[in-house]
Amino acid sequence: MHKLRTLPIFHRRSFRAALLLLFPLALCFLTEFAQSQDLGSLMEFTLRRMGVVAFSYLFTAAIFWVGTLLTRRPWVGGLTTAVLYMTAATVDYYKTQSNGSHLLFRDLAMVRDLSGMGSFAKLYFSPILMLCCLGTALLILLLWCCDIRFSHHFGFRWLLSGTITWMTAFAVCVSNVFLPVCQVFGVDSTRTHNTFGEEERFSNNNLISNFVVSINQQVDSAVETPEDYSADTLDRLIRSSIETEWEQEGRPAAASEQESRLPNLIVVMSETFADFRALDEDPRLDQVYAPFDRIRAEENCWSGTNVVPTFGGGTVKTEFELLFGLPVKSLNDAFIPHELLGEGSDEIQSAFPSLYHDLGYSTSYIHPYSAAFYGREDTYDRYGFDRLLFLDDLTVPVNTYHNGYVDDDTVYRQAEAILEETEGPDFIHITSMQNHMPYDTAKDGTDEYSYYLEGIEKSCAELEEFLGRLEKLDEPTLVLFTGDHFPYFNSQDNIYQQTGMDNSTCSVLYEQACLIWSNQELNTAALPEQKISAFYLPHLLCKAAGLPDNAFTDAVLGAMTETPVYSIAEEMEQNDRLLDMLTYDRVLGEGYSNDEATVRRPDIKKESTPQKAERAEME
Repeated sequence: MHKLRTLPIFHRRSFRAALLLLFPLALCFLTEFAQSQDLGSLMEFTLRRMGVVAFSYLFTAAIFWVGTLLTRRPWVGGLTTAVLYMTAATVDYYKTQSNGSHLLFRDLAMVRDLSGMGSFAKLYFSPILMLCCLGTALLILLLWCCDIRFSHHFGFRWLLSGTITWMTAFAVCVSNVFLPVCQVFGVDSTRTHNTFGEEERFSNNNLISNFVVSINQQVDSAVETPEDYSADTLDRLIRSSIETEWEQEGRPAAASEQESRLPNLIVVMSETFADFRALDEDPRLDQVYAPFDRIRAEENCWSGTNVVPTFGGGTVKTEFELLFGLPVKSLNDAFIPHELLGEGSDEIQSAFPSLYHDLGYSTSYIHPYSAAFYGREDTYDRYGFDRLLFLDDLTVPVNTYHNGYVDDDTVYRQAEAILEETEGPDFIHITSMQNHMPYDTAKDGTDEYSYYLEGIEKSCAELEEFLGRLEKLDEPTLVLFTGDHFPYFNSQDNIYQQTGMDNSTCSVLYEQACLIWSNQELNTAALPEQKISAFYLPHLLCKAAGLPDNAFTDAVLGAMTETPVYSIAEEMEQNDRLLDMLTYDRVLGEGYSNDEATVRRPDIKKESTPQKAERAEME
């Protein structure tokens, strides 16, 4: 190897200069080829979008030269850049194959969950990917053979590399600078919140430029303090919204101390459950969803449609809305909303499990998968749950289904075991796993769509059986059921393409069938007929259960009368000030509204926080 360095060509200044100049361009080409694995489309893109290629080259060159200046050796800077780029290309390729979405800067938050994510993707090292890795290794070898070493003093190199880093970061992170730069190079900087929009933007940018755009948008999406945020402002907004709620259903009567016992509450968020009859007229679907339809037809059941904040993935977004009763939209569509709560704090969060715990409920969370996935084990114990049951914590016999995931019947049996062993009312939140992707693993040649529907048919049947057993329970019990999102299919010829789904027509993929069922007579007076956002459901469950009145729920349901759907899935003419401020206050702010969420009698005049402080000072 060392003899290669003695060859005259590696000591020619012109060759060295050309190699240093062209290395970032060659690396860009190999990276994009590794991701697309289609040379023809890559060449067509290069000729059609040369400005975007130039943008990718400049960004890559900045990374390469920072690494080179800090280490003095171009081959080290090139190796560092190459490892980053080929890793990104590989991850993007397999991520697209598994859930249809491309690699974005926010996905770096999932690095700690690689082992869990690996089970969702069908991984294999393709020949083209291997070829691109070999080509990248050849480039690094050429840099090594040139044996270029910069002799400049460290202070000068540090200053120059720091200047390049600062200028690049400034240009990428500051929108007032970045957006004009995108216009100059023809980079698509459109902000989008769904897979179809992301695919359109990716087709205009390719991997590198699209990833840089995602950096800017992630920085720009930080949740800001609402204008005029204060205890007094929030108090006025809550009061106004409560009055709106009372106007809709009448001022509720004071809570009676002789009320009947509190009912058990079970929330079932079914993994990838979706009713495809909204897209497909295939007659076999009526058989698939027949048990679900029978449940909805029962007298003690309310059914409706709710809008979830995600499609194809992002389960924790819907889960957050169901646990907190707050919109992810108000958090700028945070990728993992609960990460905004911070780590290292033992403070109990103002989520619904905490509210139920204060009412005397035993609270349990069941998710038959890894406790580490999405970092649930680090955060969910602060929601007010008495116990968290993940895959290794289940106490009932475990049955598995497609891809070895724990089936729905197992988690229902686990919920029943909890009901049997605890005294008093229970709140149980279930996040199932049975129907999780991938769907291209059928060994009998079944297509993805049919394979998915097999799981949904089983889910519907097991839900009906579960409710049938709860019907015989001598404890009053309510069940809230909804899916977290529609599935994504890997195959190119899937149901979405067959129906011509695109960015302008995909809002239906955020609509989920939902129901509230009771083993006793169900009070449906407060339950709406119109389509609503998912975060309203836990508040409606409280109303249907006849729980003691609380200002938080009344305020949010007051907002529902004005804004039934508040979601990134639909265009909003304007933001809802109350929902945005409530969400900020309870997730990132001072928690002024937490006092308002305590059990209260509506016939008692409430004091604002400043009034309370003034009265306390006088006393």
